[in-house]
Amino acid sequence: MQKTIKALALGLLALSAHHLTAFTGKTFLADRPKGVDSLLERVTLQSMNASKAEDSFGATFQATAFYNESLKSDDIAKYFFFNDKTGAAFTRDQLRLFIPDNVPGAQLTNAADTSLKINPTIRTYGLMLTYYQDLEKILPGLYFNVRAPIVEVDTDLGAIATGGNATVLNQFLNGTLPEILPNAVDARKPLQSARYTGKGSAIGIADIDLRMGYAFLQHEHGSLGLNIGLTIPTGNHPEGKSVLEAIYGNCGHWGFGLGVEGRYQLWSGDDAMLDIHANSDYRQLFTNTERRTFALKGVNLLDQYRIVAAPVAVTAPFSSNVQALPAANVLTMNTDVTPGMQLDNAVGFTYTYGGLTFDLGYNLYYRNQESLKLRDAWNDNQPSYVYLTDAVNPAFPAVPLAADIIFGGNALVGANVPDLTAVDPAPARYAPLLSSNIDFNAPRTPVQLTNKILAGVGYVFKEWEYPIMLGVGGHYEIPSDNGSIRTWGFYFKTGVAF
Repeated sequence: MQKTIKALALGLLALSAHHLTAFTGKTFLADRPKGVDSLLERVTLQSMNASKAEDSFGATFQATAFYNESLKSDDIAKYFFFNDKTGAAFTRDQLRLFIPDNVPGAQLTNAADTSLKINPTIRTYGLMLTYYQDLEKILPGLYFNVRAPIVEVDTDLGAIATGGNATVLNQFLNGTLPEILPNAVDARKPLQSARYTGKGSAIGIADIDLRMGYAFLQHEHGSLGLNIGLTIPTGNHPEGKSVLEAIYGNCGHWGFGLGVEGRYQLWSGDDAMLDIHANSDYRQLFTNTERRTFALKGVNLLDQYRIVAAPVAVTAPFSSNVQALPAANVLTMNTDVTPGMQLDNAVGFTYTYGGLTFDLGYNLYYRNQESLKLRDAWNDNQPSYVYLTDAVNPAFPAVPLAADIIFGGNALVGANVPDLTAVDPAPARYAPLLSSNIDFNAPRTPVQLTNKILAGVGYVFKEWEYPIMLGVGGHYEIPSDNGSIRTWGFYFKTGVAF
């Protein structure tokens, strides 16, 4: 029996380890919205609500300052990198799949390998403002609640290239390689989307949440009620300019749903009591248009950065009809995103002794896998781009294939774009960029399931005419896999009842 239990435990540990690195080669992650945290909102607030005088206006106002920081950066790195890695070494020929060689300002002169590693971090600073108003004068048990978090999100992909052609690779991934216009011997566009930029920052109101509720069951020891809720998107929208975007809301999606909440006094003694409170908030998040970066199927080498070629107009005496550009510039498109269902569930225990409160709570967050649809359908009948599937032509190993495209690309005009036989007699080293080559799963945020534990201590000045509350605490959030972010954080809160 002991061996069986041990084997089962080891199996569960192995399964958990597998799930923690379940996704790789992704191009976008919609993290948990910073204001969706019913447990953080409600701790200590319950005790202050209970301290209001019967003849008061029936309102409470709360301000909660909080800080969150990501953990397990390797899990985030594997999510965005390829083949479940946090970094890789690239040969010069592999870099030629991304960077047009033999072009001024981008020569890959060093034959040594170039290493690239990412070490992502996300930090959030916020102030959650909450207003609660009972509407007892209209109907006993009726109430209204509004929540508006002001948030700053700072991201850092932590991309570091070393050795070999690190300088050129860094310039390429940051989009700082100089542009060469079509009216020249060659033509090149820098990276404009999905950049490996060092740091990002954004600040604003991370969506406003409104609730109207009714406690249909009220008892001296507890209550139970239902509510309807509306999420008004006030956060920023993904623009597709960098890999790890600083997003402080739910990416601009309206939400509507229902909720249930209740509390019950488990025990009471001399100036002390133990309460349990629980809630479940459901939101259906609707479709919104975002900029997302897609990838190429079956390439697995940072494929969204491979060189694609496109015809361009030139004037005499220049002869180049082709411009080289990173695939991400083409594959970052307006996308209709539907997140679907979002659940924010919490249960907590509050022990009160006089004005002192101790809180311990658990939060379960769930969000559906996104549904994606291109805003403008990809036209397979008139392909405008081709992408490299090999770095060199074996018949001419000294000349990078990207240089073949740029310097010998006179045949790449109009409907002849996919036909590269005039440049390379083995066109299998090129492929037309069709919808069948595009990985529509790469920018899709998967199912998210996280478990959060929160503990806090507070004090409510109950005897004051307008009771004031102070509280402090911390949390630790554990995701089911690397499609969500593991975080730790702390908070300070204060509020007043009047």
